[in-house]
Amino acid sequence: MTTSYQPIQQYQHLIGQNGVQPTSAQMALQAIDVFIMKQIAACYPQPPTIIDLAANHTNGASTILWLANAAIDHIFVLANHDNTNNTAQWQKQFHHALSLMELETAHLSLINEALPNGRERIENEMNPLTPVFFILAATDAAQFESQVKLITGLWDEALILFLPLGASGQSLVLEAALRFCRQNDAYQFSAIREWSPFWSSSQLGIIHHQSQTDVTDVLKRIQQLYIGNDDFLSLLRMKAEYQIQEHPEKLLQHENMLLGASQQVFAINDESTDSVPEPLISGRLIQQALRRMIPVEKQPSLKTSNQFVIRSIRNAYHFMIPTPIRILLRNIRVKLIGM
Repeated sequence: MTTSYQPIQQYQHLIGQNGVQPTSAQMALQAIDVFIMKQIAACYPQPPTIIDLAANHTNGASTILWLANAAIDHIFVLANHDNTNNTAQWQKQFHHALSLMELETAHLSLINEALPNGRERIENEMNPLTPVFFILAATDAAQFESQVKLITGLWDEALILFLPLGASGQSLVLEAALRFCRQNDAYQFSAIREWSPFWSSSQLGIIHHQSQTDVTDVLKRIQQLYIGNDDFLSLLRMKAEYQIQEHPEKLLQHENMLLGASQQVFAINDESTDSVPEPLISGRLIQQALRRMIPVEKQPSLKTSNQFVIRSIRNAYHFMIPTPIRILLRNIRVKLIGM
């Protein structure tokens, strides 16, 4: 995620040195959304053609996102499609930043027209076999809905990536997206944050034609990268709980074997008369761990100093953890493994 967002940070730093501050952008790109969009493009069967309609709102950062991504075929930037006033400001610094960042611009086309007028040039330059991705800034719900209708009228099988998508019940853009898909049942809306708990902070939304099954397949493939480890950890936790409940004697036998081996190999005369009950986590376990850190051959020569250090740490631990808490931990131990 960090490496995906790094080119945007570098670009914002460069144009910021020349008076175009990141805070002047109407829309900021989140690192998680940048990462997910790059993953979608990388997992697609064919490198897509990108039509960037969000460049003015992001001061060109949305274009940098795709220029730094090798998994694309061509990028078209329609700088005047929304008639905003900040076009010239960021474009003056855009090409200087590109040269300093050493990004390849052979597959970049800047079009100073708005849709639908720019469609002819796009179709003349693009590869007709590539899928089409639109990047849309949804800062105004009414304008967003009209742009979606325009895009789907021109490219009915295009994939529309838009942001920011607000929370349910608080986002007019979300309502507009749902309304469009209800009125045009051939299209499907997806909120990326609903695909995985790891994406809960994402503000990215997707609208696509239902015939484009590649979209769902790609999202499921990316989703598997994040749910696999969770399933494994859940299985491991369930297995551990089962062993504790059904076979506590095996757990006790295994633990006693480890403690016995530790005491046999690393035993040091301990003159302490500490009568505090042994809890789940104790100073004695810390003591045993420190003994393991000292090579066996060095233990005789370091015996005196070793005892002093270990006991000091152990006593400090007992001082920090009150006796009632340690007794409570011991009782938990008894409940879990019967000892």
